[in-house]
Amino acid sequence: LKEGKLLLLFDGLDEIPQDLEAKTLNEIRDFSDKFSRNKFVVSCRIAAYKGGLNNFTNIEIANFDRKQIESFIKKWFKEKSKENRDFKDISAECWKKLSSPDMHATMELAQSPLMLTLLCLVYNYQQDFPSNRSLLYKEAIDVQLKEWNASKRIHNIPIYKDMTLPFEELLLSHIAYNYYIKDEYFFNKIDLSQFISEFMSNNLNAPKYLDGTDILKAISIQQGILLERAKNIYSFSHLTFQEYFVAKYIDDYRLLDYLMKKHLCNSKWREIFLLLSG
Repeated sequence: LKEGKLLLLFDGLDEIPQDLEAKTLNEIRDFSDKFSRNKFVVSCRIAAYKGGLNNFTNIEIANFDRKQIESFIKKWFKEKSKENRDFKDISAECWKKLSSPDMHATMELAQSPLMLTLLCLVYNYQQDFPSNRSLLYKEAIDVQLKEWNASKRIHNIPIYKDMTLPFEELLLSHIAYNYYIKDEYFFNKIDLSQFISEFMSNNLNAPKYLDGTDILKAISIQQGILLERAKNIYSFSHLTFQEYFVAKYIDDYRLLDYLMKKHLCNSKWREIFLLLSG
């Protein structure tokens, strides 16, 4: 660090709680000034960036073009074929479908690497594409949860038998919403385990003998949606997934009027309003 031999990557400036934004920007500025011989990259969603890093060069990452999308699809399915010897390479079919004239809106989604990954995941599973972004998130998450459900049924352990797909989604939506309204994207293990235990005890459809800590351990190891980021610190694998489940919670519990009164002008809720419209 002192010799200027590091490239430091600070990802997700938009995931900093609002009351810590100014302090965080100050610390990044001070740190980069102190060790100015190194290279620094700070990333943030365009809509959430308010400036404040004047000693940095602002760069907007371009969307994938059609050639890059086609290349990505070929490589994604090639990797899948390595995992499964019986796998049929359907990358050409996927690209043909995606590049057809009636798929213009879906092609726009594919300009984002995350969205394109989800599109490949869904197409691999059902040989078709969803019609909008909300449905894409829903179907991609369903694929991940269904695969988890299918693989875990072989275990003769209670948690692997009684966590149904709708119940898993219900639990994840409660976790997502209850932390998001507190401006929290990272969750302490003790707090999260207690939250899950209370949710289980208050839900009539929940198997009462399942422990919150055991559920958290199982889903973080196998599910791929809620992960342990550092020791005893958890988060959704991508902020997008937390936002999807927040939108699902709001839709399920008919909280749109409350949301509009409370957060309509808050840029942090922008993605959730977009998801709700779908």
